Amino acid sequence: MTLLLFAAFGLFLAACSGGGTPPAKDSGSTGGGTPPPTTPPSTPPTYTLSLSIDKLSILANNTDSATATATLLDNLNVPLKDATITFATTGGQINASSVTTDTNGVAAIIVKSGPIKTNQTINISASATYAQAQTTQISITGTTLTLSTDKTNIETGTTSTLTATLKDVANIAISSTTVNFVITSGSGFITLSADNGATDTSGQISITISAINAGTAVVQAAALGAVASQTYIIAAPATAFGITTPSEDPKSLSTNTALPIITTAPGVTTVEYFTSIGFWNNGENNYEAPVAVNGTATANLTSTTAGTTNVIVRDKANPTTKTDSIQINISAPPAESASLALQASSTVVAPSTGPSKNTVTLEALVRSANGAVVGNAPVQFSIINSTGGGENILPIIVNTNDFGKAATTFYSGTSSDSDGITVRAKVNGITYLGNPIQDDINIIIGGTPGSVTLGCATEITVVNTTTYSYPFTVQVDDANGNPVKNATVTLNIWPTHYRIGYWNKLVQVIQPPPSWLNPVNDYDIPNEDVNKNLRLDNAEDIGPIGSGDRCPIPVDATPDGKLTPPNSSAGSVPPTVNTLDDGTATFNLTYLKSYSGWIKIHLTASVLVYGTETSSSYDMWLTKEESETHLGASPFGYFSDSPPSANAGTDQSVVTGTTVQLTNLSSDPDYDTLDYDWTILGQPAGSTATLSDTTAYSPSFTADVAGSYVIQLITSDCIYSVADTVTITATAP
Repeated sequence: MTLLLFAAFGLFLAACSGGGTPPAKDSGSTGGGTPPPTTPPSTPPTYTLSLSIDKLSILANNTDSATATATLLDNLNVPLKDATITFATTGGQINASSVTTDTNGVAAIIVKSGPIKTNQTINISASATYAQAQTTQISITGTTLTLSTDKTNIETGTTSTLTATLKDVANIAISSTTVNFVITSGSGFITLSADNGATDTSGQISITISAINAGTAVVQAAALGAVASQTYIIAAPATAFGITTPSEDPKSLSTNTALPIITTAPGVTTVEYFTSIGFWNNGENNYEAPVAVNGTATANLTSTTAGTTNVIVRDKANPTTKTDSIQINISAPPAESASLALQASSTVVAPSTGPSKNTVTLEALVRSANGAVVGNAPVQFSIINSTGGGENILPIIVNTNDFGKAATTFYSGTSSDSDGITVRAKVNGITYLGNPIQDDINIIIGGTPGSVTLGCATEITVVNTTTYSYPFTVQVDDANGNPVKNATVTLNIWPTHYRIGYWNKLVQVIQPPPSWLNPVNDYDIPNEDVNKNLRLDNAEDIGPIGSGDRCPIPVDATPDGKLTPPNSSAGSVPPTVNTLDDGTATFNLTYLKSYSGWIKIHLTASVLVYGTETSSSYDMWLTKEESETHLGASPFGYFSDSPPSANAGTDQSVVTGTTVQLTNLSSDPDYDTLDYDWTILGQPAGSTATLSDTTAYSPSFTADVAGSYVIQLITSDCIYSVADTVTITATAP
C-alpha cells in the first residue's frame, strides 16, 4: 500500500464583470525573514539590497510609468519583512519616498516623468539600514524637436528662415518654452538672428539665417532634452545651386496643369528631378534635365491626382553636395467641385454668457467627382434657423486650402431647442449636375447631462513580480447621446470587502486530478471603516465574524487596533482623467498581487456636464492574470488544518468474476467532513472493469480478467488530499 500526501491546487479566474470565488480562512498573517533589529547590535549585520526597474524608458507624459522594485535580504539571504526602504530620484517623479518591505522583502515604487516634459536620463536610488545603497537608471523620452527651413542652399548676402517646432509625446504643441540655437560647424559662413527664443502657441520659434561666406554650416537647436540639426550650403551668387522658380515654398498646383520648376545650376551638366506624385516631361516620376547655357535647368511637373509631394532636385554628378527641394500641394481646381462634407469639433457646446464665448470649429472638405481634394474653392457658411440668442459664424466665407479644407468658428448663443442650430456650408457660385454643393450639421447649445459609463478590459497586465495593472475606459455622453469631449472625470476607489483564507497548492500531481480542485472557504467580510473617514472610530475594530462552509471558522472579534482592510489595498487610479473627442478616457487600476482574490473594490467615476454632476460605479473582486496559477494566502489571515489519513485497506486475491467490495479506513484528526475519489490506475489487458461509484465511501467492481488491478483512493478534507493504493489480484478458477 503506497501513501501519497499532497495539497490540492486551486485556480481562480475572475471575469471583467467582477466576481470570481477566491478562498478564505482566518488566522494570523504570514511572515517574512528576520525582522530588522530594533536596537543597533554591537556588530552591525550586513544586509543585501538589490534594485531593479521593469522598463528602460518611459514617455514624458506623466501617465506612462515604470516600477522600481527593491529587495532586502538578511545575512542568511532570508527576505526581511517590515524594513524601511528609502527611495530618491534625480528627476521625474516617484509616488513614495519610503516603502515598507512585504513578506518577500520587496518594496516597490511607481516612477513617472512628472509634469515637466523633458527628455532626460534619471537615477533612481534605494537605501536601507545595514545595506549598501543601490542605483538604477531610466530614460524619459517622447518630446520631439524638428527643424524646417525655406531653403537649404543659400547665396551669400541672402537669408533663410529656420523654424523649430516643439511637441510632446501626444504630438501637441509645447508653448512658452525656450529653444536654444547654436552653430556647431561653419560658424564663419553664417550668422543667427537670435541664439534663443520662446515657442508660440503652435510650439514654434523662427530665426533668420544670414549667409556670409561660401561653405557648409550646421545649426543645432535644443529644448527640453530634444535636439535637431539643419545643414546649410552657402555659395556665391554666381555659383549657388538651387530651385529659383517657383519662389514660394510650399507651392500650390491645380491638377492637370503644368508647373515649371527652374533650377539654377552653374557649372552643372545635368540636373535630376524627382517627385512622388505626378510626372515630368517624359511621363515618369524622375527626369534628367540638361543645363542650358544660362546655367539653369527646367522640368515641368503635372499631376492628374491631388496630394502633396516633395520635389527633389540634385546635381547628377554631385548628388550629396548639390541638392534642393520644394513642397508642392496639388489639388483639383474650384470648377471641379462636386461634393462637400461639413464636420464640427463638437455637436454640443455650452451657452455663451457675458464676455465668455464658447465656440465650435467648423470644417468643410470639398472634393471633385473622382475624390480629389479641391483647392481655392469659396465656401460660404450660414445659420439656417437662428434663435436670436446671439449665435454667429466668423468668417462666413473661406477659400479651401491646398488640402480641400475651409475652416471657420461657430460662436454659441444663449440656448437652442433639442434639435439644435442648423449650420450650412456651401460652395459659392458652383454647382454639380445642376445641384448646389452643400452640407448641413446641427449644433446643440446648452446640452443637458447624460451619462457616464465605466468598463474594463479583458486582460490584465503583469507590471512586475508584485503588481498588476487593469485597464479601464470611461465614456461621457450628453442627453442626446453625443460624446462630451474635454470633460474632467473624477475617479475614486474604495475596498468594500475582504476575505480570509488561502489557496490549495499542488505538491504532487495525481492523474487524473480530482474533479473538485477549487478554492475553499468563500467568506466575505465588510470593511471595518463604516463611515469611510480613514480613522478608527468606536465599534469599528470588530474583526471577522462568521463561519465557513467545509472547515469551520471560529468567531473572532478580537480588536487589532487598526482598520481592516487598509485603504491602499484597493489599489490606485489617477484622481482625474479628461475625455477625448469621442467622449472616452482610459486609465489603469494598479494593485498589488497579494490582494488579488482577497479585496472587493467599489470604483466610481463622476463628471460635471454643463453644471450637473452624474456618476457611475463598478464593483469587482481584484483578480489575477490568467497565466499566473498560484495565489498565496490572504494577507488578512487563514485557518490552519491537519491532513486526513487515507487507507484503502489491504491487498486482496480473488477469483475472476468476483465482485470486489473495496475497503475504506480513512480518518481525519480534526473530524472534518471528508471527500473520496476512487480511480483504477491499472488493470489487465482486455479488462472492462469499472467502479460502481468513484466518490462513494466503499465502491465495488468486478474482476473480469485474470491479473492485477491497482486501485487508488484520494481522501480529502477542505485543505489537504492524501492518496493510498491497494492491489487486487485475480486468478482463473
